[in-house]
Amino acid sequence: MAIIKQLKKYAALYIGVIVIYMAALLLVYAIPNSAVAENVKISQEYLELEGDNPLYIFFSPASRTDNYSDKIIYEEVLKEDDHGILYNAMDNQDYARYWHGHSVYMRPLSVFFNILQIRYVLMAVFYGLVLLTLYNSYRRFGLRVAIPLAVGFLMIYPNTVSTCLQLAAIFLVTMIFSNIIIRTYDAKPERIGRIIFLCGSVANFFDLLTIPLLSFGMPLIFVLLMNKDAIKDQFLLMVRLGIAWVLGYGGTWAAKWVIGTVVLHRSVIADALNTVAYRIDGKEDWFDINYPNMYRSNITNILPPLPMALNIAILAALVVVAVVLLVRSSAARARMKELCLLPVAALAPYAWYTVVLNHSCIHAFFTYRLQLITLVALGVCFAEIICAYRKETAHESIDVANH
Repeated sequence: MAIIKQLKKYAALYIGVIVIYMAALLLVYAIPNSAVAENVKISQEYLELEGDNPLYIFFSPASRTDNYSDKIIYEEVLKEDDHGILYNAMDNQDYARYWHGHSVYMRPLSVFFNILQIRYVLMAVFYGLVLLTLYNSYRRFGLRVAIPLAVGFLMIYPNTVSTCLQLAAIFLVTMIFSNIIIRTYDAKPERIGRIIFLCGSVANFFDLLTIPLLSFGMPLIFVLLMNKDAIKDQFLLMVRLGIAWVLGYGGTWAAKWVIGTVVLHRSVIADALNTVAYRIDGKEDWFDINYPNMYRSNITNILPPLPMALNIAILAALVVVAVVLLVRSSAARARMKELCLLPVAALAPYAWYTVVLNHSCIHAFFTYRLQLITLVALGVCFAEIICAYRKETAHESIDVANH
């Protein structure tokens, strides 16, 4: 009976969010095109002037923005063919397989602002959420989590993310749900499954297949840090949450395919399945798609713009320090035993890259940011090792002094 009760809650949540998504899209597409036309035209001119993938400030492939996708977003903001509100809400031209939830805020904003002004608003919201996430992390866990999180944010070129419509969405969703989890998990741990389900659903609604797994991996890190169950139970929880996220993300995506097929009278389902198959293992004559190239591009992009030999030396030094402290400190070993699932979570980006080869290879200039999960998970492990070692040595010093 308990399982049936839970399934009913998930079903009600699923139906509820789909209804909300549809209502929101219908509402914003009721805004007349004439109200957004001028700002959309200005924005498209700016995007055309900048180019599809301009390099900002750092002139590094990792700092490249995605104006190509932002152009697609603006094509959805202003519909040239008026077939009615419902049709326009579902007809996303060559991208009808996506919900294009960004229209929910982009159409109202475009009544008043062009892209330069919207970027400023987006930047303020992005950095506001970064600060809120850092504050809540520090408040709940201390510097041993807040510092790795801050370093991780710095390594993904936040200036690019905060001003790109395409890239910012998944980070905003991830940070919002991460803060919700940090603030509510201790009081209501039984709700975590539905929160992760909802996170996956909202991620699918807003995201154009950038790095959706970020919206699972980052909240998972905070859950693992707060959960005090035995390792076996934590592992089972991680699996259950993974299933909840997949159902939320996949179920929401499937709903768009079905609704789009019915409303548009064309097979959005077939288009979506073909695209999924292509993104997993599709080949291109103009791009060398293979695993070595994909891994090299993503890993290189996440590293600081330093000589590779120096990056390797820094990483090697950190590994050596961690190993030495683990060997010398029983407290550090005990703490890592408690956190042994964090390194497992750190591998999630590479599992995603392995499955979604085509997408992760062609779009390595933004998919590398999925490794924020790896940076934070391993960074927290390193910080916990240091804290445990320092605490143990401090106690030993006190004992020696007392004797």
